Amino acid sequence: MNKLETIKQYFTADTIPVDLAGFSIDVFLTFLTSYLIGKIYEKYGRSISNRASFAQNFILLAITTMMVITIIKSSIALSLGLVGALSIVRFRSAIKDPEELVYLFLCMGLGLGFGSGNRNLTLIFFALIAVVLIVRGKFKKYNNHAPMFLMVHSKAGLTIDQITSTIGKNLKRIELHRMENSENTLEAIFSVQVNSMSILNKVNESLRELDKNIEISFTENKGIFN
Repeated sequence: MNKLETIKQYFTADTIPVDLAGFSIDVFLTFLTSYLIGKIYEKYGRSISNRASFAQNFILLAITTMMVITIIKSSIALSLGLVGALSIVRFRSAIKDPEELVYLFLCMGLGLGFGSGNRNLTLIFFALIAVVLIVRGKFKKYNNHAPMFLMVHSKAGLTIDQITSTIGKNLKRIELHRMENSENTLEAIFSVQVNSMSILNKVNESLRELDKNIEISFTENKGIFN
């Protein structure tokens, strides 16, 4: 086969026959690795969205990517056709958390790796990435200095000094970011350093001793102000 015939082969829509045994193994490995990535995301992910529901898309995304790459990898014509088809498709569902986008690209990477036939290399990268995600997740889980936002809303005529001194009995680091005070209503947002869940309960109880109808909200600090 000369060079011209080889080029013609790549530009035809005909694809090279696929080894069904190898293809079945790749599909299973794609399913298994994307399933494990979903479980890692559910347990160690930092997104505040419904991680279990979002992780259900990983398997379908990875397998679909793997099947598409398997079909078009031997034909430039099909590859160009896919590029043209994707260029007219618009996805309007916004990804609000960058972490979600990273996991989606990871699943697509698994599909690309197994679909292109690089089985061993893909498994190695999967193992390395999984270890990194688990170690990072465990470090985050057992981090005893998690920054959080504390939002307080009271209509009992409390002053900011009363709230600050009450919070300060249980929390060492307190930074006031926002305060609104009108007549008997006080609303304040603090950045606090939380050492444990028991501290949150103590802060909640001490604030409710000042005002039983006080509204209290704790939110993870992801660097909005800092």
